[in-house]
Amino acid sequence: MQYQDFKNEWTGKRVDYDHVYGFQCVDLILEYVKECYGLASGVWGNAIDYWNHTSAPLLTKFDLVQGSQTQQGDIVVLNGLAGNPYGHIGIADHQDGSGIWLLEQNATGSGDGLGRSAIGVYRAIPTNRVAGILRPKSAPTPPPAPAPARAQVTLPGNVQTWRLYRVGSGLRPNTSDQIATLAPHQFGGLTYKIEAWVGDYAVVIQTQMFGRGTIWVKGTEAIIN
Repeated sequence: MQYQDFKNEWTGKRVDYDHVYGFQCVDLILEYVKECYGLASGVWGNAIDYWNHTSAPLLTKFDLVQGSQTQQGDIVVLNGLAGNPYGHIGIADHQDGSGIWLLEQNATGSGDGLGRSAIGVYRAIPTNRVAGILRPKSAPTPPPAPAPARAQVTLPGNVQTWRLYRVGSGLRPNTSDQIATLAPHQFGGLTYKIEAWVGDYAVVIQTQMFGRGTIWVKGTEAIIN
């Protein structure tokens, strides 16, 4: 499950995961790491403990990041306001000039999970309250799967250009991953043997001019045969 799915599931609801002290901010995090990362955090203390005493299980799925620049899906640990040594915690939804917007529970401190203490994104929190960030580890790019024997891809001649990315750029290549631009229209189409598939979206090919590279084929005019 991804963050957006989790947000859609829980917004407006409340969760008391550990059945201690009502509907607290940490209950949301415990539910998040269970549903999205398949683990129990191993931290059964206060919000600030997620940064000061991060559990070993959490560190298998998250990296500790200092600073206040968040990414969606980060677990953000906040220092408590005056009189609150326990801190607060939520999940980064987005960040703008006004601060960090968290998916959080118990924003009002009532502990009843009702109204603005229910799960939701309600307010911009100043970045100077951030104690630390737990960022989901990047999933390694899976190795290309072997292609079926004699499988080919044809880029039709009515297409002007086709981007060629470096091998290993993954399922979401960036502009910096592009190594060349193929020109099918100049040759009445281009046909290549498929050396490997990258998921269901792209294939690895060998070109005469640019060497090995990856091209996107799902949802395009490419012909696989």
